[in-house]
Amino acid sequence: MDTSPEPVDPPSSPDQTPLSLASASFTQLQLAEALGLHQSTISLALRDSPRIPAETRQKIREAAERMGYVSNAAAVMLTHRKKASASGRIHSAMAWVNTWGDHSGMYQYKDFSAYRKGARATARKLGYALEEFDVDASPSSLPQLQRILKARGIRGILLPPSKLRLDLSSFDWSTFCTVRIGYSLAYPATHIAAPDQMGNGRLGFEAIMKRGYCRIGWVSSSQGAPGRSHVHEAGFLLAQLDEPMKNRLPLFEFDRQHEAKSFQSLKRWIERTRPDAIFSNISNIVQVVRSAGYRVPEDIAVAGTTILDIDATAGIDQRSEEVGSAAIMTLLSHMNANHMGIPSFYIQSLIPGRWMDGDTLPHKSPATV
Repeated sequence: MDTSPEPVDPPSSPDQTPLSLASASFTQLQLAEALGLHQSTISLALRDSPRIPAETRQKIREAAERMGYVSNAAAVMLTHRKKASASGRIHSAMAWVNTWGDHSGMYQYKDFSAYRKGARATARKLGYALEEFDVDASPSSLPQLQRILKARGIRGILLPPSKLRLDLSSFDWSTFCTVRIGYSLAYPATHIAAPDQMGNGRLGFEAIMKRGYCRIGWVSSSQGAPGRSHVHEAGFLLAQLDEPMKNRLPLFEFDRQHEAKSFQSLKRWIERTRPDAIFSNISNIVQVVRSAGYRVPEDIAVAGTTILDIDATAGIDQRSEEVGSAAIMTLLSHMNANHMGIPSFYIQSLIPGRWMDGDTLPHKSPATV
């Protein structure tokens, strides 16, 4: 039978909190009333504000855990958003830490620029400025960054894709909440927001099939943008398994370090496998196919894993601005929950792409299928 809990007299101090309260779901106001403190004190303590003595913060956190208080990160974000939208003011800052090595080098990739654009727009809506900091391989770079962030009171860090693959182990991540964008940085192993590359690989294959092509080849580069590993082709291969064996073309990898030799190998691969369409992550794949002596799309249709950074007009829109936005939402939710440092396991927020038609891969007419 359902019974209501008996009322409990609020304790006079956090140490006197009865364990029986742990079955209840508490708001900050109820927690403040139960502890005989002001709600603002509770709020500041749960956000680990230095304005509250460390001993008091610890007692309040322990009492909150015993009493079953759980921070509603979604509600906190909504409140931030409403306040920021109403006032139009920036209340704090987050850090976008550029580890590329030179400031502008990252932004030769339109996808990466879109990550930043989406992140900055969402941060601003939530009342945060997204400030960019450059890190290089010099010994003083990371310690200097740490001092600046702490002095500025910045608790949230976004790590976009990196070219240098710097050793970031000397940085004290324990006092920051950090989210990576993409997979180019293996450390710190924090939460991730990224395009769903495996899903996009499968989506690309299936979309090309639906447009009347049946012999679809995968052509990749061994030296593409950082983070472009073999995830796309894993999705491509999964989709390929649904097709008859005669239409499962072997994959081709273009070696940028030996371009002349690799180009001749590509020509032989095309002659041997006779693809009617190519799906690729090479930035100039259309130019490469044409240089091999084939017309695009008359002889071979071409699509790219991203329409922003590949010369094919057909392919995947990775929704890169949404990836940046998701990174901010992930970061803020963990900041609100005071989840600092490197987690025991990380959560991946994967944003599905969408297919975009283009003239490098037109629909095949029934007569040509």
